[in-house]
Amino acid sequence: QQLHLDLNGCGKLTSVDELGKALAALQQLQQLHLNLSLCENLTSVDELGKALAALQQLQQLHLNLIWSLCEKTGAESLTSVDELGKALAALQQLQQLHLDLNGCGKLTSVDELGKALAALQQLQQLHLDLNGCGKLTSVDE
Repeated sequence: QQLHLDLNGCGKLTSVDELGKALAALQQLQQLHLNLSLCENLTSVDELGKALAALQQLQQLHLNLIWSLCEKTGAESLTSVDELGKALAALQQLQQLHLDLNGCGKLTSVDELGKALAALQQLQQLHLDLNGCGKLTSVDE
């Protein structure tokens, strides 16, 4: 019912698509701690986001993307966490959310995250770090 996965510093990691697909099968999971910090070649968390929506029993989510998806010259980087936001909205049992996007320099919008937070009726604890996300143009939602 708990999974802790630490991929901190996996600088050559470019995709977590297969990880996302594997996580989707863990439907009884209640706690997920996923550390993807310093995975600077990671370009998308869309599949991971889609997979999270399948984890209907999830009560605690800690997702660390510090300095992952960061702005680098000539590299593709994350500009959106929309799929992640959409998935969070489906997690109606979620009580604790720790989402660290510190240093995601090309991230331009967190609107879907905002919409998701509004839908989380059971949420009791929230930690959202957007420090260093200098290209954010909207946090409206």
